[in-house]
Amino acid sequence: MGSPEKRKGASEQKTTYKHAHWLDAMRDAIAGLGYAWANERNLRIESILAVLALPVFWWLDLTCNEWLVMIACMGAVFAAELLNSLLEAVVDLVVGAHYDLRAKHIKDMAAGLVVVVCVTVVIIGGLVLFPHLIELIGG
Repeated sequence: MGSPEKRKGASEQKTTYKHAHWLDAMRDAIAGLGYAWANERNLRIESILAVLALPVFWWLDLTCNEWLVMIACMGAVFAAELLNSLLEAVVDLVVGAHYDLRAKHIKDMAAGLVVVVCVTVVIIGGLVLFPHLIELIGG
């Protein structure tokens, strides 16, 4: 299991460690995604929008490469949202209940990361989907 290291503030029974088997790491990663799904409203909204977009992509008859681009864009949005959430959680853990302007700036920058990724994805999505939409309306 690797050498356990005590987490600061954790009970004597709780430790962090390197996983002995990749299946254990996968189980914990899935648990982390489940926690994010349960606690992060924006992640749920973005997931629902992604699922709703899939039949539109099918209807527009995207090429294989276009599908790959759109799926990569969805993954980028999810990854950015997870990074934002984990940075906010770490800041909250470090700062605690008191206000700290530096903590606010860190959280604002993390949210800005999500905005940059989402704007980029909208531009890429427009470039991929626009020709299909023009063709569909007879242009």
